[in-house]
Amino acid sequence: MSTRQTLMFITVISLALMVAGCATTAVDEKKVVVEKKYGPDGTMVSKTYSENDKILYDLKRILEKETVRGKGKFKHETESMARVAATNLAINDLAAKAGEIIASQDVTLYNDKVYSVMRTEGRNIVKGYDVVYEKWDQDKQEYEIIIEMRGYKIAEEIVKKIK
Repeated sequence: MSTRQTLMFITVISLALMVAGCATTAVDEKKVVVEKKYGPDGTMVSKTYSENDKILYDLKRILEKETVRGKGKFKHETESMARVAATNLAINDLAAKAGEIIASQDVTLYNDKVYSVMRTEGRNIVKGYDVVYEKWDQDKQEYEIIIEMRGYKIAEEIVKKIK
């Protein structure tokens, strides 16, 4: 074999190995988390969860008693435009507050999947919120809205984004 053929052969093999390496890292394996507990008689009882189930369990535990509120206020001469803008601000505020609650917990702080969802799709987890207060002030031409969402709903939306 000539030097050129040898270089071509090495290049092709290297390229094939790189593509194969990328293909194997693209597959996301479902990890299993085992929780071990001991019963009253000293026997070991264990439960097996998928990784996403464990994340959901941790998030629900953190957020189950939380009700997160978001507030938005916007001035515009048209009430409908002001309402849309104020609602968007309230949704962003609610998502940011939910992210702060989650980030303050050690269990989920280091979970890269939860972190990724909160950083890239935080606004998209705000679904099914309740409008607690809304007011159009005609004199100031200002719309104010307060929305809230139960924590367990936030946890479920995050896990939907992970799956």
